[in-house]
Amino acid sequence: MDGLIMLPGHPLFEVILSTIKPPGWRKASEHLGDETNYVADPESGLLRTATPDELMDYVLGGEYDERLEQLGEEAS
Repeated sequence: MDGLIMLPGHPLFEVILSTIKPPGWRKASEHLGDETNYVADPESGLLRTATPDELMDYVLGGEYDERLEQLGEEAS
């Protein structure tokens, strides 16, 4: 897929977008070690690093459900 530009509407756009690690992930991983998590921003869909506490806020605060709705999946 070298040289390919993926745009919204391409069948694999969301898959590719959700698998790319965010900028600064290496530094966050060095700092957090095994506690590094990645969550999708509800507005952009881009992944961002999150601490364990931020992950819990993401899941319990409704951002995860928002993301599921964006993807057309049923929220819990």
